[in-house]
This record gives sequence, structure tokens and C-alpha cells, in this order.
Amino acid sequence: MKCCTVCGEFKASSEFSKNKNNADGRQIQCKECRALDYKIWRENNLDRHALRNREWTRANPQKASAINKRSNIKNSSAKKQRARKYQLKLYGFNFETFEAQLLFQNNRCAICFLVFTKTPHIDHDHYLGNTRALLCGHCNRLLGAANDSIKILYSAVNYLIRHGTEGHYSHGTMSGLLSFGA
Repeated sequence: MKCCTVCGEFKASSEFSKNKNNADGRQIQCKECRALDYKIWRENNLDRHALRNREWTRANPQKASAINKRSNIKNSSAKKQRARKYQLKLYGFNFETFEAQLLFQNNRCAICFLVFTKTPHIDHDHYLGNTRALLCGHCNRLLGAANDSIKILYSAVNYLIRHGTEGHYSHGTMSGLLSFGA
């Protein structure tokens, strides 16, 4: 048993970090108090803390890589959930309205009508900011690549018709789409 110099509590020596400079080989503060002190120091010294981290990472690239991998594996689902919640909020959705939109679209992309196999993208007008519908990744990238320009998309359709590729359409079904003349 050892007494912490901060909280004054007697704790098992395993509750104190190692320190080879002390006679008993342990820190004088318990792990809990030391962590609290470090948290306060870190909040008051953000620049120095960031510099320390960068220097340690440069000096220990393999250890840093292993720590990052463990952290990413451990926290990946929580990170995905936080990112999804943020994205929904960004576009004025919550889980309920997102699910309602999915149900309204019969779990299908609003452009190609394929059933979603991955999490749908929330399509939104980049100029006005309003949401439009849920799209698959392919169709979302299509609109993004065309800068949401109807003129570019019409031009692309006419190009495909001129070059006889309209029969090679494989991404979804053509039923329900507009017919375009050459």
C-alpha cells in the first residue's frame, strides 16, 4: 500500500505508474491523479502537447503506426456512427427522417432505381443547400462530376446515343427514365 501525494488515499502499488528514479520504483501520484493533472496540463498547453506528439511520432514511427492501427480497429464503428450522425445533421436529417426517406424511395436510388447495397448518399443542391433525395455512390458521383449541370448531363446522354452505347446500359433499369432523341 502506498499513499498518493495528491488525493491522500492509500492504494495498492499497482495503482501507481512505474518510475525507476523513486526508491520503491513507483510514481508519487496515483494513476488517476496523474491522468487528471496531465489532462489539465494538456488543456492549458495545447501547442506544446501537439509538438510533443509530433516529435514522439517522428522518433517512433513504428510504435505510432501500431497505436493508430489498434485505435482505428477499436473505434472504427463508433467513428462511423459519429460521422453518419454528423452527416445527417448537416443535411437536416436525423435517423428517423433518413429511414422515412429510404422507405419512401423503396430502398432504391432515385436515379438508377437499384436497391441500395451500401449506405445511401444524401444528395443536396450545392448552391441552395437543400436536400433532394438519396442516391447510390455511382449516381452521386455522376452528378458531382457534372457539377449538377443539366446541360452537361444532356450532352452526356446525347453523346452516348450518338455513339450507339444506349443498349449497353447496365447500371440499373432504363424503365421510368426519360427518352432522349439524338
